[in-house]
Amino acid sequence: MPGKPTFADFGPWAQKNIGFDPTAKSLSSWISTNTRTFLASIEDHIFYSRLQSLVEAHKANATHQQINIVTIKPELNVKSVDSIISKLYRINVVENGNFPNPKGERWVGANDIFKELKDIIRTTIVCRHIDEPAKITALIESICKELELPCHVNAQAKEHGYYAYHVYVVFNFEFTNMAWESFRENVYFEIQITTEMQYMLYALTHVFYEAEREKLDLIQDTWKWDYKSAKFSASYLSHSLHLLEGLLLRLYEDVATNANQPAVLGTEDHALSKSIDNEATDNNAMPEPLGEQ
Repeated sequence: MPGKPTFADFGPWAQKNIGFDPTAKSLSSWISTNTRTFLASIEDHIFYSRLQSLVEAHKANATHQQINIVTIKPELNVKSVDSIISKLYRINVVENGNFPNPKGERWVGANDIFKELKDIIRTTIVCRHIDEPAKITALIESICKELELPCHVNAQAKEHGYYAYHVYVVFNFEFTNMAWESFRENVYFEIQITTEMQYMLYALTHVFYEAEREKLDLIQDTWKWDYKSAKFSASYLSHSLHLLEGLLLRLYEDVATNANQPAVLGTEDHALSKSIDNEATDNNAMPEPLGEQ
């Protein structure tokens, strides 16, 4: 059985097995043209305007609200050509347990890029508390339903410590194929929704995962014991933060509950208090302090 090609050998392998050259300048130009078209189509769509309004309506302030969004504006990010080629390599080779055969019915090639890759255009919404990503997701789903746009939700909770909700909104846009002929395709717009602490940690540690994505010789679980590694620290810190965020929200809820209730004695405490009062009356004196007995 032939071994998996490294990323450096992906070009010749893809030409032979899939029928495209990942290093060709013509491919890079074609991808760039279509990603610009994709970006412009999202920017001009009413959905994006509604998403901006959602963010503006739930901006965080000094008080605790049901939804507290700290993102100023949902900026649109475009996946680079290099990242797209890397993703094709990972789909067909690194993450393919069926190699040397395709992972699915066939190999994922250049003509499949815009229908198979779900994060070519993406944005991130950052909020304060652990219960808010689900609430924001529900609001986005409502917008999609109103605009008759299909959408899919994936609550991410990865072993290496990534926590976020992903919403994939499906659009039907016009593109050009490799022969520069127009065609329409269903494509995904990815919205990542996460908390402030998780976002800051991800921004700091994402580089470690980027460096390992294309490696073939990783032993899956050894990092869990390598306490000196950056991956160990980042992963378990993320899990710890997730727990801490849950505890903090629970504290918010407990404080809010107590603030709305009068400070009265419970039934058992009231009975005990009455018993002590009766005893003190019978003895015609209050109980002595413990230190003076």
